[in-house]
Formats: sequence, C-alpha cells, structure tokens
Amino acid sequence: MTADALIALDNKAGDNSSSQNNKMIADEFVSIIAQRHQAMEQILTPEQMAVVKQDRAEKIALFRTLIMVPILDLTERQVEQVYEINFKGVQKVQKDFGKRLNKKNAGPEDADSNKAKKVIISDFKVLDKDFKKILSPEQYEVYKNNQDLIRESAKKG
Repeated sequence: MTADALIALDNKAGDNSSSQNNKMIADEFVSIIAQRHQAMEQILTPEQMAVVKQDRAEKIALFRTLIMVPILDLTERQVEQVYEINFKGVQKVQKDFGKRLNKKNAGPEDADSNKAKKVIISDFKVLDKDFKKILSPEQYEVYKNNQDLIRESAKKG
C-alpha cells in the first residue's frame, strides 16, 4: 500500500517551483509514512518495532532524501549522492546532540526544541556546499527555497 501511495504521489508531484505544491507533496509524503508506521505498529510486536527504530540515522537520511526526490526532481545518480550527504548530516546532528547531552546517538527529541532547531539548521547548513556540487543551478535554487519545508517534513517523519 505504501509503495502504491508513493508511486501515485510521485506521478502527481508536478511543478517543483511552487512552494505551495511542494508543501502539499511533503505533507502527503509525511502522511503516507505515518500511515505505514501506524500499520506496522498494529502488526509487529514491541520487540520488532524496536528493531524498526534502530539505525535511526539511516532512516532519517532516507526520509529526507525521499522528500527531496519529487521537490528537486532528482535523477537516480543524484538520489544516491543526496542520500550520502543527508546521512553525513544526520550523523553530525546526532554527534552534536550526543556531545551536548552526554548521550550516544541522541536526537532532537532529547533536547529543548529551540536548541534542537539551531543545531539542526547549523549542521545541515554546512552541507549546502555538497548539495551545490551535485544539483543543477535550478535544483539548488529550489532546494534553498524549500530548506525549511524539507527540514520540517523530515522532523515529522
């Protein structure tokens, strides 16, 4: 069901220069993933759900990447590169939260929301130069115009 919903969403993605359209696509994507998570919680044991929650950095990086695919109209090659950049960013965020909270693999949910937002913005801003290298000028402009949307959508996932 999730795969079908994501394919349908990709088919209706449309104009990625429209902030309103991008927000609608991101919101629908978040909704699809939330529905998948709820369905999994209904059929999996708590132990199985704990396994699902492992490797959080990989999942967050994948989620960010999947949000960016329709917004930026990424090629297959770019999807791989964007994932690697996102994974590097998520690891940095986790490391920074871990240092601040003296915890391994800490995340934004473990910190004050304003402090969390500042760390996330700061850590992902460093990645802009990496994105600029792999995105076309048009894609990079769309990326810059939608950074808040990407960040907020990924946080919900």
